[in-house]
Amino acid sequence: MKKLLSASFIYVAIACSLLAVGINLQGIPQLPKPAQEFIAKNFPNEAFLRGKIEVKGESVKEYEVVFGSGLEIEFDAAGNWKEIESKTLGINPLAISEKLAAVISQKRPNAKITSVSREKGGYEVELDGGAEFKFDAEFNLLGIDD
Repeated sequence: MKKLLSASFIYVAIACSLLAVGINLQGIPQLPKPAQEFIAKNFPNEAFLRGKIEVKGESVKEYEVVFGSGLEIEFDAAGNWKEIESKTLGINPLAISEKLAAVISQKRPNAKITSVSREKGGYEVELDGGAEFKFDAEFNLLGIDD
């Protein structure tokens, strides 16, 4: 019986350590330096609303930040952005890349970017009209899915 309880306790302890836990982020200064610099450079007028630090085991997995305008940014543990979303105001493409901005303004001049995510080997951009643009790592356009 003691072995069964001991084994159960170990199993529960291992299972709990594998779960990701969210910790409230109190402000931008709690983010890694690259994330702070990205926000300061590209979204200087955004007011911090709330955030979360996702921890798995003893390591930070990612950071999520929400601003008063509805802009949301997800960063990896090192502070590199993973995903940016803004369904209401749109995302300034220059915050991502001049090359990306040029392609979007040429192909869909009146569209707003609602989401940008880093994918393996490139980027995916969603527009307010529903179109999705796929770019490689150097922001060369790979395709458009309407």
